[in-house]
Amino acid sequence: MKPKTKLRVLVGAIIFLFLFVLVSSLWPKFFPSDEEKVIKCIGENSVLYVQFGSSYSKTQEDLFKGNLELLNIADCFYEPEKCVGVSGTPTWRIKGNLFTGIKSIEELKNLTGC
Repeated sequence: MKPKTKLRVLVGAIIFLFLFVLVSSLWPKFFPSDEEKVIKCIGENSVLYVQFGSSYSKTQEDLFKGNLELLNIADCFYEPEKCVGVSGTPTWRIKGNLFTGIKSIEELKNLTGC
């Protein structure tokens, strides 16, 4: 192969690789999965009260995998003023009602109407 041809192939491969990585990283943002849509709906219709250091709170958070940023979370260790009336964690505030204990995504989906 001629040097110019080799250079063109190399540049083309680099551009292809760059575009592939770019599209792969942006795809979830523009096309969220059904699970992400449900979690976003839950986050928009509830508040999750947790406490730093609580294993139960950690277990609740772990159910949401990498989607915690979609939830409305108040940490009662760092923000006790937001947790007035909350007697334990994790607790969910949904439609003005408090639900204490670990809840599955399916339970939260039903409680929030998502």
